[in-house]
Amino acid sequence: MFREKNSEEFLLQQVRTVKNLNLPVHPVNTCKLWKKWKHLEKIPYPEVLTSKPVLLIGQDNIRLTMPRQILEGPQNAPVATLTQLGWVVHGRNAWKSYENDEISFVVGQDDALHEAVKENFRLDALGVMSEKSLPKSKDDIRAENMMDSFTRRVESGWETGMLWKKDDLKLPVSKHVAMRRLKVLENQMDKDCEFADLYCAKMEEYVQKGFCRKLTPSEAAEDNERTWYLPHFGTRNPNKPGKLRLVFDCAARANGVSLNDALLQGPDLMCPLISVLAKFRQREIAFSGDIRDMFHMVRIRKEDLPALRFLWRGKDRTRPPDTWTMEVMVFGAVSSPYQAQYVKNRNAEEFKDEYPEAADAIQNRHYVDDY
Repeated sequence: MFREKNSEEFLLQQVRTVKNLNLPVHPVNTCKLWKKWKHLEKIPYPEVLTSKPVLLIGQDNIRLTMPRQILEGPQNAPVATLTQLGWVVHGRNAWKSYENDEISFVVGQDDALHEAVKENFRLDALGVMSEKSLPKSKDDIRAENMMDSFTRRVESGWETGMLWKKDDLKLPVSKHVAMRRLKVLENQMDKDCEFADLYCAKMEEYVQKGFCRKLTPSEAAEDNERTWYLPHFGTRNPNKPGKLRLVFDCAARANGVSLNDALLQGPDLMCPLISVLAKFRQREIAFSGDIRDMFHMVRIRKEDLPALRFLWRGKDRTRPPDTWTMEVMVFGAVSSPYQAQYVKNRNAEEFKDEYPEAADAIQNRHYVDDY
């Protein structure tokens, strides 16, 4: 292994010592080696003539020897991997000098064996090395272009728009569906006083935080081709008593169409769970955090607010319900996960000079997303 610095220390687990490992001395002519294989020029040049192993590191300290970067040359060339301890050069007979002073590397004439070795390195690097980008669909490209165009920083944070599938999209009348669902909700509230109190408190919380707003009669009377009324309902987690999550049913259909049918899902920016689990090999400690009201931290531009209307009148059944509008992204829209990830990544990019470690974690997806 070759290192540029010798000051860093590492703690080894389950260490055993012996007086003499009695391992053979290996002749090493690194000058010839580095001249022969150009791809090795990218790693530090070690001045070594002979080498005798004095330390064996096993699987219980795999974090120190796990490959984090791989350098490959032509067929049968040595393969270099970067570990926490430094660079390691792999290859059968890699350090053997012959009488003509030529350096010989023989990984194996068997192509199947060579591919097996390469595949082993790939598996060791699973979840550590960056994944290659997959081809994007037309819908994903459209979603990205719309986010680039709509998303901007505003005084209260970030603002973006709805990811419509078509520019000339027309939505059917949906208010009657929202009214029918509101009556079902109110019946549930009448039967469960605790649920009713939690629901009304959650609505008041949304008002206080600026997530929603009651429309004036003149505003409510203004409809356009993308006006949509969202049914809503509340869910409770038995592990979190006294808390209620408000969900807007974007999958509810009116005349065979739902709001989600009209929206693009966008590319998947979430970090796969298997990748997160693999990254546990990189560090000793993992930690977690949560972005409170993540979807509601992003406002929706004024042009798209008619698509986020809903009906509500609290506990008073003696009057018609009022027309309200959500002014932020909603939990239930098929596009919200992508849009939230996009804004989070763009925010990290904006502050990468001030918080480089946080930006690096987000850009390299060293996390798992859970909404």
